[in-house]
Amino acid sequence: MAASWRCERVSEVPTMCSFLMLAFLFALSAIPMAAAYGLDDFMAAINDYNVTYHEVKGDVVLNASLPQKAFGRSFTLVGKAPGGRRPVIDGAFKEGGLIPLGLTLRNLEFRNFNGTQPIFSALGHDVDVQDCVFRGNRVAGGGTGSAVFVLGGNLRISRSSFFGNQVAAQGSGGSAGAVYSQSAGSVLIDSTVFLNNQLTGAGGMGDGGALSIPFATLYMITNCTFDGNRVDGIGGAIASSGCGRGEILRSSFLRNFAFSTKGAYKRYATGGAIDIYGDNVTVITGCSFTGNKAAGRRGGAVSLSMYQAEATISGSKFEQNAAGTYGGAVGVRLVPGSFSEGRRSIVLYDGGPPRSRVKFCRGNTYSRNVAGSSGAENIYVDMRNSSVSGVTFCPSEPPLALIEAETGTVNVTCASC
Repeated sequence: MAASWRCERVSEVPTMCSFLMLAFLFALSAIPMAAAYGLDDFMAAINDYNVTYHEVKGDVVLNASLPQKAFGRSFTLVGKAPGGRRPVIDGAFKEGGLIPLGLTLRNLEFRNFNGTQPIFSALGHDVDVQDCVFRGNRVAGGGTGSAVFVLGGNLRISRSSFFGNQVAAQGSGGSAGAVYSQSAGSVLIDSTVFLNNQLTGAGGMGDGGALSIPFATLYMITNCTFDGNRVDGIGGAIASSGCGRGEILRSSFLRNFAFSTKGAYKRYATGGAIDIYGDNVTVITGCSFTGNKAAGRRGGAVSLSMYQAEATISGSKFEQNAAGTYGGAVGVRLVPGSFSEGRRSIVLYDGGPPRSRVKFCRGNTYSRNVAGSSGAENIYVDMRNSSVSGVTFCPSEPPLALIEAETGTVNVTCASC
């Protein structure tokens, strides 16, 4: 009897377990499952004019270009994928072109957009980008900036990365392989990496392999890295023109290159890392410049064209930079209010004759820079024909420097540094 009871008991166990499992599964099936985030959710937010804030909760791959239209509203996109992962918005080689009235981006990656316009443009409104990545985006047929374009307003970028973005011009100019900002109140970029961005096919007339900043009231670039950016024109990494004040602080510039695909304009391919035209005040402090190259006349690392301006360079390292003729590390020259190089021209505020001062203050070091056979492997300064301009060195003038300036305008002193 005992044996019979054990057999029956054993046979009932799986039957009971099966019943409980079926009941559990039935209960689960009655609970509605949350739908996965996808393209429809993203596009619904883009196209709904009442939406000003949207959380991107998963990856998105476009199957058509983004709408080529102004939003008529400020717009905030925030990445909120599970586990804090950064969602990817993959353009799948489609067109960008959104134009919001103000834009905020947080914790998102934008990749593989390919068209004739930047992914985002803002006209007279602010753009704020934090913790984002822009990778492999491309604008063809000329244009300005493959990722972000700002005209007026203010631009802020922090803790972000721009990898392998490109503007492919058609032989007659173009600006900014990644980011373009014109006539901004302020451009503030910190803790951001610009790697292998490029402006190509511009026939020597492009500006800014990664970043172009014309006519900003203020720009500050802090704790950033610019590596391997290229421009068919001026400013392998950064081009700036006509700005009120520019500060580049504690940033690294490696292997950036300014060149020209048009032989007649090769000598104008200046500023292997940075090219500055006509800014009022320039400060470069605590930076390193390594292996940058300008195929043109001057400024393997930095080229300064000064009108009525003051520039200060301090605490910076220049190593293995190269220029075609003058200033393997730094090339400086005085320019009038209106001037041209090849087909490129710039018109600044006409305040009379040029008068500028450049100061090389404490802490700069120079090593293995090259510049043709001019003897100006480190520094070249051309401030001829201006008795009110000058050059200051603190604590001493470095070797391999060529200074062409009026008598009495070159000073060795730390009083103004």
